[in-house]
Amino acid sequence: MLRIANATGQRGRLLQNTGAWMLAALVPAAFLVCLGTLAIYASPENDDYCAAFLYVRDGFVQTVAGYYQRLSGRVVPLLVLQFPAAIAKTTGISILQAYSLTLVAFGVLLVAGCALAVARAWRSVSGIQLLALMLALPAAIAGATPSVHDLLYWLPAVICYGPPGAMTIVVLGECFDALWRDRAFSAAATKWITAGVFFAAMCNEFTSVWIIAILASSFAGRYAFGQPPELGRHAVIVVAAVVGWLVVVAAPGNSVRAATVSDAWHLGQALRLGFDGYFRFLGKLLLAPSIIGWLILVGAVTAFLPDKEKVRINAVLPLGIAVICFLCGYLENALHVFLTGTPLVERAQNQLLILVAFAAALIVSCTVSISRSMLPPQLASNASFAPIALALIIVVSIWFSATATMIRREWASFVPFLDESRARDRYFTVDSAPIVTVAGHAFRPSVVFGVDITVHTACVALYYRKADIIVSVPKDTR
Repeated sequence: MLRIANATGQRGRLLQNTGAWMLAALVPAAFLVCLGTLAIYASPENDDYCAAFLYVRDGFVQTVAGYYQRLSGRVVPLLVLQFPAAIAKTTGISILQAYSLTLVAFGVLLVAGCALAVARAWRSVSGIQLLALMLALPAAIAGATPSVHDLLYWLPAVICYGPPGAMTIVVLGECFDALWRDRAFSAAATKWITAGVFFAAMCNEFTSVWIIAILASSFAGRYAFGQPPELGRHAVIVVAAVVGWLVVVAAPGNSVRAATVSDAWHLGQALRLGFDGYFRFLGKLLLAPSIIGWLILVGAVTAFLPDKEKVRINAVLPLGIAVICFLCGYLENALHVFLTGTPLVERAQNQLLILVAFAAALIVSCTVSISRSMLPPQLASNASFAPIALALIIVVSIWFSATATMIRREWASFVPFLDESRARDRYFTVDSAPIVTVAGHAFRPSVVFGVDITVHTACVALYYRKADIIVSVPKDTR
């Protein structure tokens, strides 16, 4: 008993190196602030201008109703896409500024969702260590994303996949914690999660299926572990997910959009390419520096954290998380191929990235907890450097992440790109001519730039009340 107490005390002392832990928290915080600041350089693209024009002409309700009939049942994104135009109209600022403000707000929402999921899943961690974990997850996701533009700087992609991804891991974290610590769902948590799931389910077609699978696994796990089943609280969340899903799939616009897809509805191709796409995705993800740093941080904190609460040490739990994560990822990849005939697009991969990064951390944490009793007590006493090493690992993993590398490479082009965007907006706003001429962007930082508005000018012209926009010979790109 004395040996166990000494080992626990040593683990606790390892977490008291405040300076190192502050660095471990400060680095992802600084990275996230940098990413948030870059939102000022983002500008609306063609789809954004279509929603902006329709809002100005018809208002929120009629615009959503029209899209629902003609295009898609994703009600929440269709509503949010009108926010920049509404902010610009109400405040008198330009749509560029309103667009950036909207992106920042939903970026903060994504970070908050990730932080909440971490706080619920790792309740034994507190103080600066918990803050480091809460900031490290969204930083790792942003560092490893296949497209930071789609994750943070293009509103249609941000809304369709970011918030529902965060809500999915909140549900997973809550279910994991309840099983791991043998506790019941709280009434307050159930209410908030139910509301969040309802809105997340109306963001795309597969989020509801993910959440239902997680809840079904949670219910089965509680039954298998001899815990109270909490059937009523599981059921109310499932009902919210089903209702949201029905709103999406019942939209008449789905059939209209499906009619434009030629190479779809091949089940065999979908099942095969679903595997291929998912394994390629996992291979890239698990080799991403920021994800590696995140998983090392989780494993180290778990290994040296004193046990404060009763936990259910069971090897079935990490295995179950791995199976659910695999099934959700495979379903998304296969369903996308089935419905569109193409591999999963990068913007949808972002939601899968959020789930896999969080689920992998849960698996690492469970595995370390299960095996920690087999570790020699000398490990703790000889690892006083651990917090400093972890801080350095976080620094290196974020610095060499794909997103940080891209930002450094394109840094010089951000300000000129913003100047060009503002000049366009002033030109379109001030010039009273019904027909105007515009050239393509000379600076195109891929972090914040997707498709130039010169590719499709119809909605841009309508928003700025022009009869037509003529595209001149594009400038040389840099």
